[in-house]
Amino acid sequence: MRAVHIIGVPLDLGGARRGTDMGPSAFRIAGIREQLSALGLSVTDKGDVPSPFPRRKAPVTHASGT
Repeated sequence: MRAVHIIGVPLDLGGARRGTDMGPSAFRIAGIREQLSALGLSVTDKGDVPSPFPRRKAPVTHASGT
């Protein structure tokens, strides 16, 4: 039986749309592990790796415009 390891890398850098960092979760919710197992593969989900880049916070705007 062939072994497959799943890792997630949740990044949104360069993504034109918000939420692209949720891709690994979407694959898991869609049942990728079960689908691969149904093909006869031995599947191990290693979880998500830490993002190499910190998330940037949106700039704070004040009512005075400063």
